[in-house]
Amino acid sequence: MLEKAKDAIIVTDLANLTIYWNKSAERLYGFTAAEALDKKVDQLLYQNAAEFEAAKLQAMEKGEWRGECLHRTKADRVVTVESHWTLVHDDQGTPKSILIVNTDISDRKNYEAQFLRTQRIESIGTLAGGIAHDLNNTLAPVVMSVELLKQKLLDEQSARMLAILESSANRAATW
Repeated sequence: MLEKAKDAIIVTDLANLTIYWNKSAERLYGFTAAEALDKKVDQLLYQNAAEFEAAKLQAMEKGEWRGECLHRTKADRVVTVESHWTLVHDDQGTPKSILIVNTDISDRKNYEAQFLRTQRIESIGTLAGGIAHDLNNTLAPVVMSVELLKQKLLDEQSARMLAILESSANRAATW
């Protein structure tokens, strides 16, 4: 039944040596059971030893641990897993191993990151639109005033300055 599970199921002894490695662990990480057995799981999968130690400490103290981890595969690819650890006891109640069930959530994490990027870009577009609208509202009186001043100031120097002012205001308004 454990071999049919979709999740990677790993059992380690208290010295971190892998004592069970199912087919889904093989698919996820690329290591065969023969390659993984009797290897230290912290050295095999974990990029961050402190992350592993914190999870193990909580599992030893509280009997279980849940969280997300970054693991590396045989192909040196990083995967994000949702991990659940359970401390296993022998018949006398003495801790003897840790059952680890890992679910690959890399795709979900990538989709979430992509969604957040899309939302940020959308927010920037909305902000830019609001700024453009406010700028147009600010420039409208300038453009209208230039038209009125053209009718009152008829000398050549004023006409040149008003043409420059009108051109600049219209260019800014079309941004």
